[in-house]
Amino acid sequence: MGYVNDTQSAMIIPPCDMMYSGGTWTDSVSSNQWSKNKTAAADTTTVRIPLLKLFQNAAALKGSQLKSIDLWYTVGTLAMTTVTATLYKLTAPADNTAPGAPSAPAFTYDSGHASNANRVAAQNHKMTLTLTSPLYLDDDDVYFIELALVAQATSVFSMKEARANFTLRL
Repeated sequence: MGYVNDTQSAMIIPPCDMMYSGGTWTDSVSSNQWSKNKTAAADTTTVRIPLLKLFQNAAALKGSQLKSIDLWYTVGTLAMTTVTATLYKLTAPADNTAPGAPSAPAFTYDSGHASNANRVAAQNHKMTLTLTSPLYLDDDDVYFIELALVAQATSVFSMKEARANFTLRL
């Protein structure tokens, strides 16, 4: 049996796999590209982007080593007030034990999204979050991104795909 060490693995996360809290969201398709669109309103909303379907393993240095996450979104009509991403790691609790608070592994935004002014601009965005220290996904951990959005009254926001970039070792 062979050994796999693929340093260029990726997994697409479609907008239908994400969760949306606050605001009014609608599925939309334009030129065969699907998105989840937020109705224009001055509000605060959150998009939860689960990092699912990646190989997790209890053995050290096996499975998926998460390196970065790409997020595609569009801000239209008027710039947002804030767009902030947070990566979370939640460890599954033992039976009859309350879950602990999630930790937030460190990452950096790509240079085009390093400031809030860049992230909120009315345009099409591809924002990359690069982990400061790539990490292997343990079989007891749940990873997700929360994208916190604060919109102005006429800000239009469309969430498109996300992509997890990782090394796969099996």
